[in-house]
Amino acid sequence: MDSLKYNLDEDYLVEMYTNILISDMDSRTKNKCHVCFVEILKQLSKNDLEVLNRIYMMKHTSSIPFGKLNIVDSNNKPLKYELHNPVYIAKIDNYIIDNYNVFSKSIENLNRLGLIEINYTKYFTDKSIYDSLIQKVLPTCTSILNDLRRETLNLFVQNMLTKYKKQGKKISYTFPKMELMIPNPKIALLLQNLEENGKYEILEQVDYIYLPFYYFLKENYFEAIRKLSEKAQLYIYLPSIIRKNYHQLLDLKLKNILSTFQITGIVLQNLGDIFLLRAMKIPLENYEIVANDTLNVFQNETLNELRKIGFNRITASTEINKEDLLRLNPSHLEVIVYGRTKLMTTQYCFMGKTNCCSSCSSRFCRNKQYFLKDRLSYIFPIKPDAIETVTTIYNSKITSISIKELKANTFRISILEETIEETNKIIQKIKKGDKLEGKNYTNGNFTKEI
Repeated sequence: MDSLKYNLDEDYLVEMYTNILISDMDSRTKNKCHVCFVEILKQLSKNDLEVLNRIYMMKHTSSIPFGKLNIVDSNNKPLKYELHNPVYIAKIDNYIIDNYNVFSKSIENLNRLGLIEINYTKYFTDKSIYDSLIQKVLPTCTSILNDLRRETLNLFVQNMLTKYKKQGKKISYTFPKMELMIPNPKIALLLQNLEENGKYEILEQVDYIYLPFYYFLKENYFEAIRKLSEKAQLYIYLPSIIRKNYHQLLDLKLKNILSTFQITGIVLQNLGDIFLLRAMKIPLENYEIVANDTLNVFQNETLNELRKIGFNRITASTEINKEDLLRLNPSHLEVIVYGRTKLMTTQYCFMGKTNCCSSCSSRFCRNKQYFLKDRLSYIFPIKPDAIETVTTIYNSKITSISIKELKANTFRISILEETIEETNKIIQKIKKGDKLEGKNYTNGNFTKEI
């Protein structure tokens, strides 16, 4: 009765406690009741009971296909360390797993209490059952896979720090004296979709404009590029993946583009790009070279090494938090404060696989917007690139961060689908130190620890 008294607000618990009480008072069922039932019930959450009930309703079978995600090396051998929070996957009839973290905690608790048994020594001989489970379940748990990736990296780093201890003197870096705040930070604008007839003459308060390399290859975009060159300094934004096709185009066209247009600099996606351009005899010393966020800069040591290699400005990782960002030397630092984060760049064409176009030569995907929609109705914009048959998938929410208290040489605004008028309003808001808020916006990992 005490347990019932303290749980009157939880309907699902009231019903369970009542059933135990009634069964204990009924002479026909009294022998089946035990005092431990109440203690067990105290330790169950609503989700635990729901999972248990769904498993119980599968009376037609004594076992269900079940799996536990493990970390393995490149040879498919389990690593010595395990995840702090095990992740389980299963197929339970008429039960949709919305959150695999919550589901996994329920499975762990039910197994701990002895209400279910997880058996790793027995398994279905028909392996297609497990193949079907993986194919149906894993694509629905992107957040879990991202959590696993982060935790795996963290475990790997901890393991390396434990295994390999630094020898010798402690290295310290001393930066020249500088102001805590950059007096007049610049605004860089990345235009990922260029409009042929866009009203770019109304663009305001921009210092640098980044344009994808592709647009410099097509004459129909030259007028738009000319308008933009009158508004700010132009930078060529190289593609994320440079393979045979882009390699040939860069080799054939880049020098001419640099001499034809008033180009101030080039934005590089990875470390190899700078060596590729040097091999092509591009005089990089004549241009500002910007390291994109894809180089994942978290520390001053990395920033310093990139400066030595030849980068003039380095963009902080989009996964950096505020505490780590404030430790970085702001003199040559760029920070992305607005835009959809790239989740993945894949050598896969969604349009071709869905029979929307016959081949990349048809250019079906040009100047059109497409997206992926998950089972929770979240929209993930995608941007196909027919030159290398590459697709970029963007986050469903737009990252927006206030520049108040931040220290950086340049703040970047990344535009994917916004109009020019909307872009001007975003720039004004960012420069005031405000951020955009609402259900469509997020600050990502900025206030969290990675």
